[in-house]
Amino acid sequence: MTPMQMGIIVFFSAFTGWVVSWVTTRLAFTTYSQSRMADKAGQVFQQEFESSNFIDQQLTDPIFFDKMKPEIERHVDLFLNEKLATVFPLLYKFMGEKTLMQFKDAFMIEIDLLFPLIIRNYMSTLKKEIRLDTIIASRINAIPPKTIRLQFFKYASKEIFYFRLICSLGGFMMGIFTVIVLYLAR
Repeated sequence: MTPMQMGIIVFFSAFTGWVVSWVTTRLAFTTYSQSRMADKAGQVFQQEFESSNFIDQQLTDPIFFDKMKPEIERHVDLFLNEKLATVFPLLYKFMGEKTLMQFKDAFMIEIDLLFPLIIRNYMSTLKKEIRLDTIIASRINAIPPKTIRLQFFKYASKEIFYFRLICSLGGFMMGIFTVIVLYLAR
């Protein structure tokens, strides 16, 4: 075997490694693989959403409720001072300011107790009804594969270069191995 033939074997083996890496990175962004990746991403997000207590903790945090309290108090005041008179006009005539304040205090205490329970129940129901997996998968599938590929190549160009380099080096090494086996088999 001549040195030229050995060089051709090594060159084409390295080139084959590069072609395999190029095809692999291109095939990763076809419509079929995008659909599979979108479904898997949706499943992962759905599982995380259902198992996470982060949102529950944030919404039932007393600090969050304290931020909402002024708005709730305005609505209670509106009800007691204006709507109660139209709903129960006779009762409203016999209620003084002190009685209205007692009603307001009682409402606010009940709201303090009920709000975390209502939010927890609402979040539990919401977690069961919201299908993030479907939403995320459909949003990902709506993006053209070319756009995803361009963004991936933009942000992972260094990693893609190393992948192609490793595949080319692997092909190069296989070429050298093939040359050695052919040389020894002669």
